[in-house]
Amino acid sequence: MEDIKVRDYVRTFNGEIFKIVGMKRNKGLTMYLTDSYGQYSDTVLMQCVKAHSKYIKELIEKGDIIKFKVNSRTTHLGQVKEWTNATTKDLYLGVDGWGLDQIEIEKIYTKEEFRMMGYEVI
Repeated sequence: MEDIKVRDYVRTFNGEIFKIVGMKRNKGLTMYLTDSYGQYSDTVLMQCVKAHSKYIKELIEKGDIIKFKVNSRTTHLGQVKEWTNATTKDLYLGVDGWGLDQIEIEKIYTKEEFRMMGYEVI
């Protein structure tokens, strides 16, 4: 896995998404500071990272819930699904038929977080 740098977004195995906003090095130990007021040592972070990228859209997975806008209009809420482009037959991730590159993301609820927040009526 490539080194994680300041301003990278990180997705953990338990569904957290955060941005690395700073790094502190002291006596061979590197601490990564996050925008969610947390900090991770380099060894702990490497064990819990599922993916990281400079672009948050690259961390979105099928099943995540996204609050988004299209053309800076009304806010929508939708679940990320796999769609097929009718012309090229290529698969892409999107919400309500819109590709992730066509929308403005306001908030991401990862599928792991969504499962933990809900109460299932049986």
